[in-house]
Amino acid sequence: MNNFWFSALLLGTLTCITLFSACEDDDMITPGDDPEPCCETAPINYEDLSAGTDFPNGSTYTTQGQKFEVLDFTWSSGGIATNGAVQIRNSNCLNPAGLEAQLNNVNTKPDLPANGVDCISFKAVNKGGNLNLTINNDFINFNEPSDIDGTTLGGVTIMASGAKDVPGVWRFEGNITEFLVGGQELFVDDWCIGS
Repeated sequence: MNNFWFSALLLGTLTCITLFSACEDDDMITPGDDPEPCCETAPINYEDLSAGTDFPNGSTYTTQGQKFEVLDFTWSSGGIATNGAVQIRNSNCLNPAGLEAQLNNVNTKPDLPANGVDCISFKAVNKGGNLNLTINNDFINFNEPSDIDGTTLGGVTIMASGAKDVPGVWRFEGNITEFLVGGQELFVDDWCIGS
């Protein structure tokens, strides 16, 4: 069930209206104190793919010209999940009007140029379970965005907003030559991959 709410702010004669949607389990999406995305152009999203498409572990997929690999996921216990998938869904967790990807017991790895990029950002919400992050061959297993916000990994500075069931923006700055992110029920959308 999709519930909608809106807020309106009157500024003189200008009215600003913001519309938010609830996730499939009725958790409200609320604006946060999010880091700025890296994008100088429109973000990479999943609108050119079909809802209901699954990309199993070991496969690759391309959206808006950006190639991604689907790789093993590491549980908090250290065990390895090999049978997950990236699932393209219209679940209303991050994008009430379009598609997003659910990383279901997998990591996804964007294809990066050999010399790397200086910034990566995306919208994310963790709906359950632990999370994985690898930057420049440095790995961390964590539970919430607050666990990585304000830290560095692989020589890259991390800013991450949101919490369990609360959407946010995750931003990574520095020389990034390798990047993997994953979760048990992690939804992602609007990738910005800087040059």
